[in-house]
Order: sequence, then C-alpha cells, then structure tokens
Amino acid sequence: MSVYKNIRFAAWWLLRAPQRKIVGWHTLFTDINGAWLVFAKPKPKDVLWICVGNLNREQSILDKLLPSMLASKQANHLGLSIMDCGSAGFEVFEKELREKWPHGLVIQSKKQAFSRAEVFNQAIAMAPGNFIMAMDADMSLPADIYELACEQVRAGRVWFPICQWQLNEGEKEWRWFTEGTGLFAAYKADFEKAGTYNIDYTSWGKEDWDLFFRFYEQGICPVRTKTKDLYHHWHISLKPSNFEKWF
Repeated sequence: MSVYKNIRFAAWWLLRAPQRKIVGWHTLFTDINGAWLVFAKPKPKDVLWICVGNLNREQSILDKLLPSMLASKQANHLGLSIMDCGSAGFEVFEKELREKWPHGLVIQSKKQAFSRAEVFNQAIAMAPGNFIMAMDADMSLPADIYELACEQVRAGRVWFPICQWQLNEGEKEWRWFTEGTGLFAAYKADFEKAGTYNIDYTSWGKEDWDLFFRFYEQGICPVRTKTKDLYHHWHISLKPSNFEKWF
C-alpha cells in the first residue's frame, strides 16, 4: 500500500469509520485501548470453539470447513459446535462428522426457521468453553487459525477477520469482503456482555454490524484484519433484492 493510501486510510479510520457515526467519538478511545490490550493482557490458552449455524449446508461443512480444520497446525486446540435447523440429512451428516472429527464436538438439531442471529446464539451457547469463533458453513480456515485468533483476542478485545470472498463458482478470482462482519472470535463472556446477537434480526443481514457496534457500546474493541486463506466459497446469494444498507 502506498504512503498516500496509508494516509487516506488513517484519515478515514479516524474521522469516517462507521463506529464514529453510529456509536460516537468515544469509540476512538476504545480503539486505542484495544491496541494496548494486546500487550497488557494474556493470550487465550483454551480450545477455540468454531460455532456454526446450519440449514442444508452439511456438504459444505464436510467438504470445506472440516478438512481445513483437520489440516490446522493445532487441530487439537479446535472444537466444533453446530446448531442445525432440522436439515433433511442431519443423521447421516452427524454420523460422518463424528467419524471424521476426532476432537471436541457438540452438535444438536432442532426444527426451526434459520435466523442467523438466533441460530448462532444457540451454537455459541452450546460451546463448552469461553473462547469462541462464529463461522459460516461455506468457509475454509487458514492452517494457523488458532494462532491468529490467539494473537488478536483478549478480554475486552474481539477479532473480526476480513475473509477472501470467491467471486464466481469454479473460478480463482476473489476479493476482500470488507462490508461484512459475520465472522468473529472473542471470549464468550465479552459476547454475552455485548448482549449476544439481536434476535430481532430475522431476515438476511445487519445482525453482524449490530453486534459489532454493541461491542463498542460496552467498551469492547472490535479489531478487523485482512486474513489470507480465510476463504468464503461461492454459493447462490441469499441477499434479498430489496435489502437496504445500514450505512
């Protein structure tokens, strides 16, 4: 990145980042404090629980997410918590998952409508540990996902990594998905302090940014970093045609 682009980004971050407008200027102090927490507080040492909500995405989990977890440098430091919404192939899926994943696993199926906010709240609540990461089914993780999360997360600091978004099925082109904050790693206690996902968001979108801003409201610093090999595989978009951006 050029010096000019660095200056432009710094000016945007200081003056126009969405947390300044939505939450307030005091978010700047939260950001500064979040930077200090990396040095002031210890890294997590617990198992990182990958928390997933699922409805008919079993094959993506088995073909994409699970192999990347198995290939992780510290797979034994990862756990998997899945809340399923009554997928037709759940029993076969659970059996195959238990056969292939040798580490911590909690999984449950409940017939319910898929609301990302509510289902992810359930998956996170089921995770037995305090170190959690919300993860979509159509993702592949970098081999050092555990180390990356440990580098970024502290009590009072949460990590919202920016993933690589595959543009078209079967093609290599991708872009940084900066407009979404659906993936995050945190201490569960901080997630609960922020109020968890707001289940009033029942349709596609906005529950992620709502949570992002509520972390700020509680003085908890969300940190965003571009993360190579955190890869979102293409699928048909579920975004409604009448969706309106928040900001």
